Amino acid sequence: MNDLYTIHLQDIHSSKGLTLELNSQENWVIQILDEILGKDGYTPSSITGSIHITRIQDMVHCHGKMKFTQTPGCSRCGEDLEIPQSFSFQTHLAPLDEKQKRKQKQYKEDEEIELVKEDLDFSYYENDTIPIGQTLNDEIAMNLPYNFYCQDQQACKERYDALLEKVQGGQVDPRWAALQNLKVGKKS
Repeated sequence: MNDLYTIHLQDIHSSKGLTLELNSQENWVIQILDEILGKDGYTPSSITGSIHITRIQDMVHCHGKMKFTQTPGCSRCGEDLEIPQSFSFQTHLAPLDEKQKRKQKQYKEDEEIELVKEDLDFSYYENDTIPIGQTLNDEIAMNLPYNFYCQDQQACKERYDALLEKVQGGQVDPRWAALQNLKVGKKS
């Protein structure tokens, strides 16, 4: 992803910091959500939030909150859903020096890297350019669930069964026929 939005270290006031609003009027926010969720994957007018950025010398701290309504299809029956998303995030950024550049190059050459929790809240920036767009992109991607299901499970099952019946034309695949007699109990 090309970084959609950056700020410069000197843009962050050393005592007040800098606050960026997250809403549908900010094109860079819309571009990030479009890239992650697709143009029909959320309701733009529902976007609210902010990122507050502070710095002490060249160390940068970002923390924020974001809310929006996601509009995925149910992973089981395909029904359109409206799911409110709300999350807080924070990250720390430090300047990328030559030692860190060599370390990152080494990581790219190795096959596997073990990350710890602190690694997820820490990043680097280069040339006094803070990649706020990339930071927000990463936070959104890490906070979204993978699957969505209808709240009314019985209606969802009925829609799923109807779709399955339509696709199979009433025929059960003989390889799975034995499973028809399987009784499944409710999980407690």
